[in-house]
Amino acid sequence: MKRTPIKRRRRKPRPVDDPVYLDWLRSRPCRVCGARVTSPHHRLGAGMALRAPDREAMDLCGDGVRGCHGSIHSLMWGPFAGWTREQRRAFEDEAVRQLQREYERR
Repeated sequence: MKRTPIKRRRRKPRPVDDPVYLDWLRSRPCRVCGARVTSPHHRLGAGMALRAPDREAMDLCGDGVRGCHGSIHSLMWGPFAGWTREQRRAFEDEAVRQLQREYERR
């Protein structure tokens, strides 16, 4: 019996998607080390399997496994080693506020 391949459904665009803002973030250097941003970091704590709005993303290098982006997720290695969740949230809140002000001024 021949099986048909599973078709991947495209993710529906959400009202909080902002590709222009994400492109602007990718054009900036990493907030921590100055490397190129490839995958902007969305704030954590939106809920299980939920992503924060794009306007709450920040400029961290790496792809979620390596670099500063991966470090802020694990808090075990790299520049964020030893940080508490409260310190991470405070850092994310301040970074997002600064980025939103800069984006509005441009």
